[in-house]
Amino acid sequence: MRHVSPVDLARPSSLRLLALGLCLAGCATTSTAGDRGAVEAEVQDRLKLKGLTLPDPSDSTELPPELEPLLAQPLTPDAAARVALLANRSARAALAELGIARGAFVQAGVLPNPHAELDLRAPGGPQPAQLDLGLDLELTAMVLAPLKQGVAESQLEAAKWQAAGKLLELGYVARLKCLALQGALAREVLRRQALAALEASVAAAEELHRVGNLPPRELSTQRAAVELAKLQQLEAKQAVAEAREAFIRALGLPAGKSRFEVAALPERLPPPLPAEAAEGAAVAQSLELKAGLELAESASRALTLAQT
Repeated sequence: MRHVSPVDLARPSSLRLLALGLCLAGCATTSTAGDRGAVEAEVQDRLKLKGLTLPDPSDSTELPPELEPLLAQPLTPDAAARVALLANRSARAALAELGIARGAFVQAGVLPNPHAELDLRAPGGPQPAQLDLGLDLELTAMVLAPLKQGVAESQLEAAKWQAAGKLLELGYVARLKCLALQGALAREVLRRQALAALEASVAAAEELHRVGNLPPRELSTQRAAVELAKLQQLEAKQAVAEAREAFIRALGLPAGKSRFEVAALPERLPPPLPAEAAEGAAVAQSLELKAGLELAESASRALTLAQT
């Protein structure tokens, strides 16, 4: 649609209004920090990590400074989750995808810039010069913009749930790998203690055999038990190495930051969720389900837009 109206160049207020209208055309605001804050609150609540701060995906720093105090102490499962969310590149990638969804939402609400035409006329005589302003507006785009933004809004909400789900997975995997390493270290200690006890027993058995108080068969049995214990200790050491490697991968630490200590396995672990309540809790808290509902809403709005 085109509208033409005269503007009196002798009135400064007319020029100011004209300039302001042209500058505001097509402007939009973003809130990526708000999106990241919403995801951060969801992850913090579900992982029970107070004061959690997620990394800024636009930050080019390889490792955030918050990692240093965490790695300086023996890592617990909760500390491991914090490290993974700060150091793992997958966390930044998930937040970057959230920024892309926010950009699509903003773009969907941006109206096309109007096309303006200016025509200067000089009537002559005492009359001031006149400026004719022609303005072309995309009415179809203006009508469809709310529908398009509704589709993008549902996709943005789905992206929030998806990003939160990916971050939660990183945190939970880091916790599990930390517990696995703690368990492997505890088993290796037990194997080492068992070997030391068997070696002491064999030393006593050899002395008894030397004085004739122990049959050769009994001595051979105890020596075989020592060899089996040595093999089991080697297997336990290998299990520790494999568990540590898997833990480092879950944390996402570079090679230069892979030297850290792990806290001892706690004497008591929290009780598992009863089987009859696990299914209901999984459905109620499923972020994938929530993201799917938002995507379904987005598809419904897209269908409405296509039929308009």
